[in-house]
Amino acid sequence: MRTGLKILHIICFLLLLGSGDFQVRGLTVTGKDVPIEALRGNDVTIPCLLSGVPIPLNLQIVSVVWTLRLQNGREHEVYSFQRSSHQSSKPGFHMNDRDLQQANASLSITNIQIEDEGDYICFVIVTPDSGTTTSTLHVSVKPQTSIQHTRILEHGFPGSVFCNVSNFYPKEVEFRWSKYSKGIITNSSLDEDFSPTEQIRNSDGTFNVTSVLTVRPDSRDEPGDVFFCIVSHRSLKEEISLNFTVPRRSPVMGISIALILLGILVLVTFILKKCVKGWRPWIRVFLSALFISTILLIFVFLIYFMVDFGDLPTWIYIVLSCTSIVFLIPLAYYGSFLWKYFTIVNVIVSDIIGETWIPHMKKTTLSCQITGFRPKDIHITLHLKRRNEMKKHLIHSWPSMGRPSDGDNTTLPVEMEVEMTETEDGSYKCDCRMSLTPNIDTDDGAILILEVTHAAMRWPRYRYRALNVIKGDKPSLWRRWNKHVLNESVIF
Repeated sequence: MRTGLKILHIICFLLLLGSGDFQVRGLTVTGKDVPIEALRGNDVTIPCLLSGVPIPLNLQIVSVVWTLRLQNGREHEVYSFQRSSHQSSKPGFHMNDRDLQQANASLSITNIQIEDEGDYICFVIVTPDSGTTTSTLHVSVKPQTSIQHTRILEHGFPGSVFCNVSNFYPKEVEFRWSKYSKGIITNSSLDEDFSPTEQIRNSDGTFNVTSVLTVRPDSRDEPGDVFFCIVSHRSLKEEISLNFTVPRRSPVMGISIALILLGILVLVTFILKKCVKGWRPWIRVFLSALFISTILLIFVFLIYFMVDFGDLPTWIYIVLSCTSIVFLIPLAYYGSFLWKYFTIVNVIVSDIIGETWIPHMKKTTLSCQITGFRPKDIHITLHLKRRNEMKKHLIHSWPSMGRPSDGDNTTLPVEMEVEMTETEDGSYKCDCRMSLTPNIDTDDGAILILEVTHAAMRWPRYRYRALNVIKGDKPSLWRRWNKHVLNESVIF
């Protein structure tokens, strides 16, 4: 009978040795059967609970060794408690004496990282008993997601949509694409249109990958369709859904671009108005053509962003409306604007007026007005031709784009002042005042010649004035009769 009891005791002992949680005599060590899921940077506790031991435990007879087995099969000790002394191979691993006295040998880890993932083996000795248990820790990193497209998708121009998933761990990730169009969601038709790129491993152990969807607006995809990129990963409690809408043409964008171009056009027109006066006519014609082309481009932008080319009748109606409202009015305005500021206008030169009889050696002022010309650049010169001389003498020169200069001022002392002003119609006028002091011996009967050169005239324009120099304040009766009969003042 005693022999049978001994055999029964041996069988029970062997059964206890073959159980899942190792038990020696009265000690039982238990962990967690399912993997422990944690995110990188969080804190986690690996359970290791003791049973069948007296509480509180005497820590002098307790030893605990934690070993980490990595995915490649390598093992190394990460924590140990022996003879009331704690030793950790890595910062952030710790156990609590108070918990251990309550039969809790769990290992706490703060700020876990990817390299902390693996199987944690807890080996406990409570003299003279011992036991062990294993728990699995999964470390995950949530992905960062974004969706992009190559260009604004249009009819006849297929493009690509990129679903970017980066900085995630582990590398297993799943993509699904779907499309929402007119209240119907389709998934199967998009399976053949996307493909993932090769995964890239980052230096911190995370991964990057991109799923590329080919979108063909000319066949199935219309403006307003919504495409969804659905991402599944171990770190996510719920799937991430990113969406991209095939854009419609925005009238606001077209109008904004048109207004910006119009503003630039006005600014450039203002600058050129101040700079191009006096340029050659063909240059001004070229600039005018360039400005008209800019107006046409603005019109095209407006049509492009405001019209849906899929509806032909509506397209024709909007084109006609935009042509009459948006195109013709600015074109008429800028046509007159360009005509006003860039066309060449002829020059009107008045006669030289002033005192008919000029006293000897007395300062006298003559005047002449040049009006209605454009562009601004004009050149005015003053010559003197005496009797019995074939050569005329340059006595003064005034260019609008340079500095005035005196010629042979010793021939006849002359001071010429020119005041240029701009009129309301965009043309210019010059008021010329010539102050001279003639000598009756040399200048009586001489001819004062005013020469005007301008781009609007093929040849220079001249105005003549005979100098009738007298002694005293009034001419003699003979001089007055002679002027009346011979019409001496009309030289040419």
